[in-house]
Amino acid sequence: MALDPEIVQSLVSLCLLRPDEPRDGAIEVEGIRGDYSFHVDRIAENTKTIGELLFDLPDQFKASFGGGWSFLNACIDRHGNQWTGLHQRMEELVCLGIAAKKAKWQMRELVDALPGGVPFFVVL
Repeated sequence: MALDPEIVQSLVSLCLLRPDEPRDGAIEVEGIRGDYSFHVDRIAENTKTIGELLFDLPDQFKASFGGGWSFLNACIDRHGNQWTGLHQRMEELVCLGIAAKKAKWQMRELVDALPGGVPFFVVL
């Protein structure tokens, strides 16, 4: 599946915990600009799609190849095309990946020393 900002935005809207749902059991993910609370069942139902979207990032992000890369590079897909111009969509993709146990932040404690003041992340 090719990275598409509309698909990422739709997945986030679908998987976020709704105001009327209990917070018990929610998957809490710390983003760059904000925190996300995801519904555990909806994340589980969409784990395959989330994984396919993350796979479309460049190989440098993958644990088995590059071992992780700067968040700033997540706007480019594995074919070298810019799939989004919004950091918000990139953050949503990473946070969905973390919720689905398909990605994780790296070097969060060093963000002040990293390019752009943002962490690296890795696709598992």
